[in-house]
Amino acid sequence: MKKLVVLVTLLFVSITFAQEETPVDVPKIAVKIPLGETVQIADVTIRFVEVLEDSRCPTNVTCVWAGEARIVLEMSAANGQSERKEVTLKGQVPPSEMIHTIFKDSDLHLYIMALNPYPTSALGGEQPNYTLLVCHE
Repeated sequence: MKKLVVLVTLLFVSITFAQEETPVDVPKIAVKIPLGETVQIADVTIRFVEVLEDSRCPTNVTCVWAGEARIVLEMSAANGQSERKEVTLKGQVPPSEMIHTIFKDSDLHLYIMALNPYPTSALGGEQPNYTLLVCHE
């Protein structure tokens, strides 16, 4: 009986410690900035000024070129630096390749995750209510 208890204990311990731990991704925190609005993330103020162009290929449409969207941001940091930045976002690129860094220092990394809404063939010619998703780490 003692041998059986020892054998079961050894089996349990070996199975428990033999399992590999799966790394868990830390969720990204995104801030939604409507067109024309200003937000502050940490010590950086970002204003989504305008959409210069949105030629991204609509969903459910076959395009030769994925297109792009060009936007203008006004950014100012706590140290007094201010700049107007034009950013080009490529259309239908895998998310891992869509990191558009807009600010980076030793404490903060800001990047654009998405420009919404993504064009659809149903929108037609109407002007969408654009929002920008900015993530920070």
